[in-house]
Amino acid sequence: MLVQSILIAAAIINSSFKPEVLAVNTLATTDWSLTPIYSKTYFDNGVLKAEGRLLDSNKIGWWNFYYSNNNIKKKGAYLKGEKHGFWETFYKNGQTELLLEWNQGLKSGWAKRYFENGKLNWVGEFKDDQKTGLWKSFYSNGELKETGFFSHNTKVGWWRFWDANGNILEEGDYANNQKNGFYKTFYADSLLKTEGYYFNDEPTGEWRYYKEDGRFDQVIKIEDDE
Repeated sequence: MLVQSILIAAAIINSSFKPEVLAVNTLATTDWSLTPIYSKTYFDNGVLKAEGRLLDSNKIGWWNFYYSNNNIKKKGAYLKGEKHGFWETFYKNGQTELLLEWNQGLKSGWAKRYFENGKLNWVGEFKDDQKTGLWKSFYSNGELKETGFFSHNTKVGWWRFWDANGNILEEGDYANNQKNGFYKTFYADSLLKTEGYYFNDEPTGEWRYYKEDGRFDQVIKIEDDE
């Protein structure tokens, strides 16, 4: 529903910039700085590279960009020369690569990136060009790779990480893009390996170690550097 609403909004933006047909007797008095013109650029081989409207040298409305093999590369709307609204980027084979919302040149709203095989690479939200809220990333086989929260482009809160087979590798607290707080690591079969605390990306205090069969092994106390 969100994508549908965005596409409708983009269509409205595009149609609002559609130039009216001018009568011949008005050409001499037309203020061309206020009249959109349709622009096309081409590759050296004659294939269309980009097309859309310009107003006073600024891109406006809907634009399409192409690869030299004539496949669509990306498409979306501009507002006063800045990307605005829903944009879609493609791989050369035509597969969708990126779905992204823009607000006057800044990444804003939900975004999704895909691998060339069509599997989801990552999904998350932007606000004022920075990552925010819950983010998830995946391996090319579709398995979840990591999930956690961002605030102003930095990792915060609880994060979890998995290997390509779906086994958990580690999980714990982040602050200011660093490990800060309680943390766990795991063996390849997802059994607990270690648990303890981090401060500014460095282990600190008592850490508990476990054997590969799950039994408790030992406690090691890590002294802070003076």
